[in-house]
Amino acid sequence: FQPPNNLRVSLSNGFVRQVNTLPQTTLAGEYGSNESFIASDGSIFFNEGSRYAVFLKNDNPKDHCSVKPILHSILINGVEIETLGSYDGNTILDKAIAKTTSIVLLPHQNFLTLKISAPLYSPSIPYFAYILDGIDREWHVAKGEGATGRMLSAYYTALPPGIYTFKVRDASSENNPETRIAIKVLPHWWQTGWATALFILLFLLAVAAIAISYVHYSNKKIAREQRESFL
Repeated sequence: FQPPNNLRVSLSNGFVRQVNTLPQTTLAGEYGSNESFIASDGSIFFNEGSRYAVFLKNDNPKDHCSVKPILHSILINGVEIETLGSYDGNTILDKAIAKTTSIVLLPHQNFLTLKISAPLYSPSIPYFAYILDGIDREWHVAKGEGATGRMLSAYYTALPPGIYTFKVRDASSENNPETRIAIKVLPHWWQTGWATALFILLFLLAVAAIAISYVHYSNKKIAREQRESFL
């Protein structure tokens, strides 16, 4: 935190005192032994040019970061989807992508790219773990990419009709929270249940028509043979 500029830390005992004049912008030996103090509770004080910084000891550090990756953008057939945009009459995103938990795609909108970003909580380049339930058999692990090294692009081509769930998390721990989005790819009309039922009905009608025709032809043939035999 940043207190008023004229507060200083007494390095001998850790007391905060007020000075009448502002310190110089740059201090000799800044962050060295002459400008730091360690309190009995483990807190560390540093005198700076215009303030003092305090680092408090944390007795319960977390083993992993609890920040979720962020779904940055969605591309369908190579085109980035905009909120409330219409694509062949289908509004894929009806609200901000950060609040979107599911999308519905038309049968031909099945070439999908998901772009994920990691928050700036660590200076190191993150590793992502991601999976598309229903397609992937196991989790993929990928290193962050892009100019900042904090982006992930997940590609899926020619997704068949079905309902899937995309999951992504920081790969440093299996217990890290996941970002999820449900994806439904609609079937073509000939792949729907009613189309299947119609095809079955037409098949049965065709079989019935063939059977009736065969019986009618057989009866006529038998009648003709009987008439010829009588004559």
